[in-house]
Amino acid sequence: MNDEQQRTAVVTGAGTGIGRATARAFAAAGARVLAVGRRAAPLAETAAGHLLISPLVADVTDADATLAGDNAPTSSSPAPPRASSTSPAL
Repeated sequence: MNDEQQRTAVVTGAGTGIGRATARAFAAAGARVLAVGRRAAPLAETAAGHLLISPLVADVTDADATLAGDNAPTSSSPAPPRASSTSPAL
């Protein structure tokens, strides 16, 4: 996959199991991956050795969670766009 075709994937539950395998598979295929999970250590293990994986500690079930402070993406990749409060619910 060249730079013009590079994709970005957001994988929740990326710290362990199927989520970890999915994040690594996308990265192996050349996609940039935002690996989301509740615990920093397992996410770091998922990202270890994979330059295209950026871990993000967050609980996607917590409506009050934000991308501020310690939850900011840990690589130079830009954070994905956040929906505004005026966005229609899906």
